[in-house]
Amino acid sequence: MTVAIGAIETGKPGVTVLAGASVACAGVKGGLATDIQAASAAIRAAVEEAEKAAGERVSSLYLGVRGDHLKSSTGRGRHVIARPDREITPRDVEAAIRNAEASSLSEDRVLLHVTPQGFILDGRRAVSNPVGMTASLLDVDAHIVTADAAALDTLEKAVNDAGFSVAEPVYGLLAAAELVLTPTERELGCLLFDIGGETMSFGYFDRDSILLSRELAMGSDTITRDVAYGLHASLETAEQLKVAHGLSDRQIVWRDADAPRLRSDGRVQASRKSNLRRLMTPRVKHVFSEVSAAVLAAGLGRPIHGAVLTGGGALLKGLDRDVAKLLDTDARIGVTRAHPRLAAIPAELLVPRYVTAVGLLLYSSEPGHAKPGDGEPSLLPWDHPWLRWLKELREEFSSK
Repeated sequence: MTVAIGAIETGKPGVTVLAGASVACAGVKGGLATDIQAASAAIRAAVEEAEKAAGERVSSLYLGVRGDHLKSSTGRGRHVIARPDREITPRDVEAAIRNAEASSLSEDRVLLHVTPQGFILDGRRAVSNPVGMTASLLDVDAHIVTADAAALDTLEKAVNDAGFSVAEPVYGLLAAAELVLTPTERELGCLLFDIGGETMSFGYFDRDSILLSRELAMGSDTITRDVAYGLHASLETAEQLKVAHGLSDRQIVWRDADAPRLRSDGRVQASRKSNLRRLMTPRVKHVFSEVSAAVLAAGLGRPIHGAVLTGGGALLKGLDRDVAKLLDTDARIGVTRAHPRLAAIPAELLVPRYVTAVGLLLYSSEPGHAKPGDGEPSLLPWDHPWLRWLKELREEFSSK
């Protein structure tokens, strides 16, 4: 697991990232806490290491969540404008969004995010920002992400037992998107993959909104296990070979010190040859075929203009090349990019492993998000451009 500590410093625009740390993800598997005590110890170790490097203490954390306990859907909310002038106000927009929220809630689910995708006036006219326009009916289509209540409670208990409070749980994919996708990619249509150890999150962004997201129970550790099984090697050796060679076509000579084998003449076999690619590509093809099927099934009707791979698992050598072929599009590795709300960041954190953690810092710096000591967090994702304008309008309206 990874953490990053940041601060908003006087005279500097945006967030200054002070330090980060990464430790083994003990007690958490596939985005679920499987051992609260082990998870708490890992959280405490990671935060304390980052605190020491930053020279600062923290008490509250933004919790990036992932895993197949998350569910996403597209919901529609409708609001009737009964006033004589029929002019749509920011409050009308908020009412429509909250009606979309209500359509996806149940007792066992917790709402994480509602991201508007577009608005429809009187059932006919599609617009991106309806404020100031006139209509009798205002509909909104929204991307909705919910978490399993029990799973989220367990994760938050692990954080609490480590000595910290949770300011807000955040879908890690949205935090990563803020940091690695360019405005052009978000506008024209792009797939983002956040590849962890046990799971992979992917989302399709288009016209500056998220249209689709999914969680897959496959990560870089899955490929390590494939290699270990295929070579009859230890997991440690398989991981070392995977990192060193990636999706290479060449034959590699390796030795598994943990599991020496006897040859037919009774001598110990010190090394073996193998092509790692033949062990890895079946899994890669299977997973990204699922992605293609999910995008097709969603009926988005839009071409994919690119793919961005981030997270620790994105560093598998040659993965971007294979993904580009499988999805028939350009693909690149996503690292932290220049961002108007990112003032400074240590060079050692400019790697995919830290993208989500740093993205959470940007997320937390936006107006409307929960801050330590605040009350209920806002459900609206204020990082969306027109929502920032909506927030300004709402504040102006409230002050009159």
